[in-house]
Amino acid sequence: VKKAVQVIAALFAIGTKPADWKVTPPDKQELLRYLKTQLENLDHLSTDTFSDALKSPIQLGSIQLKTAGELFHFALNHEAMHLGNMAYMLKVIQHNQK
Repeated sequence: VKKAVQVIAALFAIGTKPADWKVTPPDKQELLRYLKTQLENLDHLSTDTFSDALKSPIQLGSIQLKTAGELFHFALNHEAMHLGNMAYMLKVIQHNQK
C-alpha cells in the first residue's frame, strides 16, 4: 500500500496533469481498495494525533500547515471541493443528455 500511495501522490502532485503521467494510474477497484484501507486506518487514529507537529511544515501558497490536525482539516476541505466539482460535472452531463 505504501508504494501505491507514493505513486498516487506523484500522479496528483501540484502542477501535474494526466498528459504528463509516465505510469498507468490505479484502476477503479484499486482506488476503492485504498480508500477502504484509508478509512479503516482513520478509524483507529486517536484524536490526540491531530495535535502532533509535522516533521516539517507544509507550505501551500500562503498557507502553512504545522500539525497533523491542520493537514487533516486542509485535506478534508480540499477533497470536499473535488467532490463538489464532480457533482457539478455530473449534473452538467445529465442535463446535456436530456
